[in-house]
Amino acid sequence: MSKRAPLTLATLRGTNKCPKVVQPNPPQEDDDFDEIPDEILEISELEINILHILQQLSPDSAVSPIVSRSMIYSLISNRTQVDKDIIDLQRAGKILLFSFRSSTLDYIMLTNDYESLLKGTISGNCNLAASKVVSVLKENPSESFSKLGIKSKFSVSDETIKFLIECKVLSIVNNNYEFSVPCSGSYLELLNKGKLEILKVLKRKASHEILENELVKMKLKHCKLGIQYILHDLI
Repeated sequence: MSKRAPLTLATLRGTNKCPKVVQPNPPQEDDDFDEIPDEILEISELEINILHILQQLSPDSAVSPIVSRSMIYSLISNRTQVDKDIIDLQRAGKILLFSFRSSTLDYIMLTNDYESLLKGTISGNCNLAASKVVSVLKENPSESFSKLGIKSKFSVSDETIKFLIECKVLSIVNNNYEFSVPCSGSYLELLNKGKLEILKVLKRKASHEILENELVKMKLKHCKLGIQYILHDLI
C-alpha cells in the first residue's frame, strides 16, 4: 500500500489538487428505493460536502455549525460551479449566506440549522418567531432593514430589537439592521488561532511537512474546532 503524501506548507497555502468527496455508486433498482424521501434523493453535491465538513466540526467547539466558502473550495475544485451552486441553494431556501463584519469572508449555514439556532436563542425571550425570520430571509436572502422597516416587517418593539442586538441575532451595518449568526466573531478568532497553530507545527518540522494522519491526531491547545475541520480552510 502506498503512503499518503505528506501535507506541506505549500499544500496548505493553495493548490489545485483538492480532494473530492467520493459520491456513492448509484443504487441498484430495488422496491425499497421508492420509499426513500424525496428530500434525500434530491440532495446536491454541494449539500453533501457541507454536511461532510460539519461532521468534522468538534462537538466541543460550542460554535454554530458554520461552513465557509473557502472550505467548500477545498473539496470541489471547480470554484465557478461552487459559486453557482451556492446561489442556487440560497434561492431554493436550503442555505443562508452571511458575512463576517471584520473581514471579506462569507459563511454558510443550512437553513434548518439557523432556524434551530434562533429558536434556542430567542424563543421565550421575545415575541419574534424564528420561523418568521427564516421565512423572510429565504425570500430576501440579502435584505437589510431600517429600524422602521424591521418593526413593520416583524411587528416587533424597540425592546425586542434591543434584545436581538444584545444576543447578536441582529447586527447594525451602515445604520441598517441585518440578521446574523450569534458568536460569529469568536468563531473567526478560533479559526485563525487553529490555523496559526497548525502552521507553527509545520514550521517546526525540518522539512516543513507532516503526514496528514499524524497531524489529525494532534490536539490543538488554543482551538476546539477540530483539526480536520480547520484543514478545509487551509488547503
